[in-house]
Amino acid sequence: MIADIEATLLQMLSAELRAGTAETSTPPTVTFDVPSHPATASSRLNLYLYDMCENLERRESVSGTVRHPQDSGLAGRATPPVYVDFSFLVTAETGQGASRDSQLLFDVLHILFKHQAVPREYLQGSLATRDDPVLLTTSGGHPTPDERARLWNTLGEPLRPTITLVVTAKYYPFETKWSSVVREVLLGVVKGADPLGPKDSLHLRATRVSVAGMVISPAGDHPIAGATIRVVNTEMTTTTDRRGFFYLTNVPPGRRTVEVTATGYQTRLLEGMIPPPTSFAQVEPIVVELKADPAASGAMTSGQIEIDQRAVTTVSGHISYPDGRPAVAIPLRLGTRQTVTDTRGDYCFTDIIDTLIPLVAVLPGGQEILLPLDQHGRRTINLGE
Repeated sequence: MIADIEATLLQMLSAELRAGTAETSTPPTVTFDVPSHPATASSRLNLYLYDMCENLERRESVSGTVRHPQDSGLAGRATPPVYVDFSFLVTAETGQGASRDSQLLFDVLHILFKHQAVPREYLQGSLATRDDPVLLTTSGGHPTPDERARLWNTLGEPLRPTITLVVTAKYYPFETKWSSVVREVLLGVVKGADPLGPKDSLHLRATRVSVAGMVISPAGDHPIAGATIRVVNTEMTTTTDRRGFFYLTNVPPGRRTVEVTATGYQTRLLEGMIPPPTSFAQVEPIVVELKADPAASGAMTSGQIEIDQRAVTTVSGHISYPDGRPAVAIPLRLGTRQTVTDTRGDYCFTDIIDTLIPLVAVLPGGQEILLPLDQHGRRTINLGE
């Protein structure tokens, strides 16, 4: 990862200085060595990596379930990445005296002020394969005058101006262990006999799965979580899980009516025969498609419709500046969840149950703003509006 960080800084600084955004006439050579006076009079910009540590302020403690990017039948428990601060001591040497050295150093400072994060086109190696922003800061952690003097004395070099550059990047040290999604396990237990036999100590035969299935949206494109399943004229009820699945056990045998309800959808009544305990008939899982209730939908806000139809969903959006530039590395807070915008100004929260939770963006300077839902269920905002 260090090689990717250095390659990224080399690409950015070389391109920005060469493009004429700075006042330097001849772009310097960018190196990553221990600071020292060069043997030649060529212009050189040196970045010395002197410290690495975890950024504890950005530590994420919430793990989440993710699907495999190439195989939707696999899922895993993803441990949040670690934010690492890479601290560089930046020095400039032009061979034209202290004044030109300072000018080159200020040109670099100008570039760093302009970019809160490395522009995406400069990212190299593994950093270019993800949307994670690589943050750039020049404040905080700067050595005191005594510390600076001791540093140069240790290096055997005379004291001269420096920039302390901190590069913050996500590091993924934890491997996600993939396993098959266990949806088939429930259906297998529903359809089959007791897999462990009548002598099983858990007495599985005493527990009969009588009704099982899945509740889906009208188009069948997503499950409906939180739907209520009730056996009419009994007190037996259950609710669908985040994947729309449900099951009821030990329903009294005979012809029964099952009522399926969900906020924002029309109620459905299903009739069927529940076999007696002595029957070996298989219980076939059912798929219940609920139609949207126009009357209920019309009385709801867009945020409520989003919850009813998607239940467990994703909240995403985009933040940009008035001139159209993406707002990079903007902290966002959704309940107890936190994230930052990526290099495109985009953000994403997954596995969200309640999209009515206020989404707060923290702007540079500490100002907090609320991001409303738009007509497409996204929370997108231009900071100039």
